[in-house]
Amino acid sequence: MKNIYLIVYICFLHSCYGQKQIIILNENKEFKEKYFACIDNVEAYTLNKENKDSIQVDLPLFKESLSSISRFIKVDYTFLTNYDFKYPNYEVFKKEKEKWLNWYEENKHKNLKW
Repeated sequence: MKNIYLIVYICFLHSCYGQKQIIILNENKEFKEKYFACIDNVEAYTLNKENKDSIQVDLPLFKESLSSISRFIKVDYTFLTNYDFKYPNYEVFKKEKEKWLNWYEENKHKNLKW
């Protein structure tokens, strides 16, 4: 009888530890598209070039894009207090962009919604 309990116990342990858990991590493609489009708009405005959609980004679109990004991560507006309401140089923008990209990498599997 003792052997039967031992066999059942071993089988139980084997079934618990032998199963692999499959975790599916999905990122929201729509969110990713919109988030990176906002970053692209800010970069295009900062560099005075066209965005990926070949649109020359104007100040209202720049502000709208920053506002959208700031819904998810802090945007440091103190850099933009100059007359042109632009990042003073690309290096400053690059540091901000790096924060935004890191935030996305850390949160992309958290069911993000736009």
